[in-house]
Amino acid sequence: MDLKARPARGLELTAGLGYTRAVIDDWRAMEYRPGSTPPVSYDYGGKKLPNVPEVTYRLGAQYMAVNGLFARIDYLGTGEFYFDAKNTMAESAYGLVNLRLGYVGERFDIICWAKNLFDEPYETIKIDWNGQELGQDGAPRQFGVKLTWRL
Repeated sequence: MDLKARPARGLELTAGLGYTRAVIDDWRAMEYRPGSTPPVSYDYGGKKLPNVPEVTYRLGAQYMAVNGLFARIDYLGTGEFYFDAKNTMAESAYGLVNLRLGYVGERFDIICWAKNLFDEPYETIKIDWNGQELGQDGAPRQFGVKLTWRL
């Protein structure tokens, strides 16, 4: 679901909400466990699909002045999700704030931006490696400037 409102000249408010129910219906597999011979059967039925949060959402606000100056802020939220089909390794819900400030003109633009403004920690990958959880961190706070020149 997406919503957009323009309550005043130059001001735009946006919101979005996503809901996904992704559950494994029927999946049995053989797995090898340390110290176990032969392989053991495991039923994944009823487990949530890995890397699929049930809820995602976003809130945004942008103001564009008639002289070309603008500011935009976005909050992107991700609900809890699992990294594995057994649903044993989870990432907690988290939210990221992104910001853009700048000028958009007829011949050039200059935009200063920040992603993950408050340096929110989160993981994008987590695996079980012989009983140890190994993860990859999500992108840390980033800043940049974008210059555009039009002929």
